[in-house]
Amino acid sequence: MTSTPAGSGAGAPRDGRPVARPARVGRVAGSLTAVSALLMAGLTLLTGLADDPPFVLGWFADATLLVLVMGGIATIGNLLVGALAWRSETAAAARENRPVRTWPLIAFIALTMPIIVYGVAVVITQPVSLVLFIGLLLVCVPAAGLLAAVTRLLR
Repeated sequence: MTSTPAGSGAGAPRDGRPVARPARVGRVAGSLTAVSALLMAGLTLLTGLADDPPFVLGWFADATLLVLVMGGIATIGNLLVGALAWRSETAAAARENRPVRTWPLIAFIALTMPIIVYGVAVVITQPVSLVLFIGLLLVCVPAAGLLAAVTRLLR
């Protein structure tokens, strides 16, 4: 944590509390992504226990390995994305002399990795790209929701 006097630079909040460092925010974003991946994998396993599920739930039940692999990729990516997004937001807040906003961080965590992997997958293998995009959304959107609940601790 870095400490700054009340109301002075580095994106300090109005009450003068310290602002979390980008590396710490990246670790928090990555670990919450891993938690989200494990929760979603557990949900897919529980859905697989149902007898004769409808088509969409049947696909979801078969997606356990996809969710785990995409969750691992998203965890590593969100470590970096969280740190970079937080660093740029605190720098912008210091330049504009305003408090740090957390919604850009949450939006980046939810959408950056799915969009990047989708863009690469479209070039490499067109038919699988949408499945990979949905698999990453299943991990990253709940991770962003968990991060939204934790953001008060970051600023």
